[in-house]
Amino acid sequence: LKPSNHIVMGLNKGINFAANANATGVSSESLDDYEEGTWTPSWTNGIGNGTTSGTYVKVGNIVHVTAYFQMGSTTSIGNKLEATNLPFNCNFITYSGARYENYQQNSYIGMTRANANVLRGYVINVAGSQATELIASTSNPFTWGNQDYAQLSITYTI
Repeated sequence: LKPSNHIVMGLNKGINFAANANATGVSSESLDDYEEGTWTPSWTNGIGNGTTSGTYVKVGNIVHVTAYFQMGSTTSIGNKLEATNLPFNCNFITYSGARYENYQQNSYIGMTRANANVLRGYVINVAGSQATELIASTSNPFTWGNQDYAQLSITYTI
């Protein structure tokens, strides 16, 4: 191969990692699907004049997505920060981390939840020895304003 050439696999073919016969319970030892790209999250309450973007990487049946949401002067989150168009449907409810920033003031940690084609942001509220999850909304974890943002990332199976 020349350094500038790519390895091209035939249809339904891939890289086989099998060194010997399959172990019990192994259903595949081939990597036959890889994709990376961008997507535009569709937020439940719209984006107004804010900005949004998303990236994803898919390897086999594992997908990692990151969604970015920044408020504009006419953006409203409403009662939930939720996108309804994951690039690939999630096969069961999965949780991961999230970050919210009150523009140049405070950062907050939270959770990201994926279920079917929905991505939703949650805030972690700690009171004493108890932690609860609250849906990120117009006033949670702060009263959102121009340039405040959220970054939601999650890895899930399809």
